[in-house]
Amino acid sequence: MKVSEFRKLIREEVRKVIKEASINDISDDIIKSGWGYTFNVDGNINTIIAYNSGGQKNTTAVNSLNPASVKNLAGKIGPKAVKMIQANFATKAKKMTKADLTMQDLIIVTDHNVSDPIFITQ
Repeated sequence: MKVSEFRKLIREEVRKVIKEASINDISDDIIKSGWGYTFNVDGNINTIIAYNSGGQKNTTAVNSLNPASVKNLAGKIGPKAVKMIQANFATKAKKMTKADLTMQDLIIVTDHNVSDPIFITQ
């Protein structure tokens, strides 16, 4: 599968989960290609999953999320959470499974540039 075809499939999957998304709506491709970072803000356990949308060959955690773009989430998750993500994602993100996400208060699924994030609350 070509990178452009894969990105198209990912975008289609993301659009499917925009409305009333649940953990089960997150595609296996996003879980496989993404990196997740779990953080605690005021007693709420949250996870951000960033998947490789830029076609990068190096799919390490540091390349899966553009830290400068995380500021676009401040209106939804607050500046404290944004600072935590920017400071820790590259070094603390790990591969996750859907089972890892079951106890989260908020899950954010986003592409590399945080251009179309999806928020899943439980």
